[in-house]
Amino acid sequence: MLRQKKKDVALTPFGLPADYAEFLESLKSRVQQAQTKAMLSVNRELIRLYWDIGRLIFERQEEAGWGQRVLERLADDLQRALPGVGGFSRSNVFRMNLNFAGECGREYNGCEGPTGSRGNTIGSP
Repeated sequence: MLRQKKKDVALTPFGLPADYAEFLESLKSRVQQAQTKAMLSVNRELIRLYWDIGRLIFERQEEAGWGQRVLERLADDLQRALPGVGGFSRSNVFRMNLNFAGECGREYNGCEGPTGSRGNTIGSP
């Protein structure tokens, strides 16, 4: 492949192309936008996970009569089984259950899952 001759490019006093700062800013902006999208995606998946854990706990409470001691043990066992993974303290496991039960409760057959700020189920358009 033949290389084309470089165009005469205006330089800054530092020897950089005149549009270098603008180009750098556009790249920084793209990186920041991608980071924000990635964080939102991770948050969305964690909300779905916590919601589903709450649902599963709720079902066990309804079907098998699980109580506070079982949930405490579950939280402790999750923390031991997943060292370095946050979010499974006793209070968080109780919150997962309460969030599901509070929003869906006994009528959860028609409950679609966690909702976003517009009332849409998370992950739906």
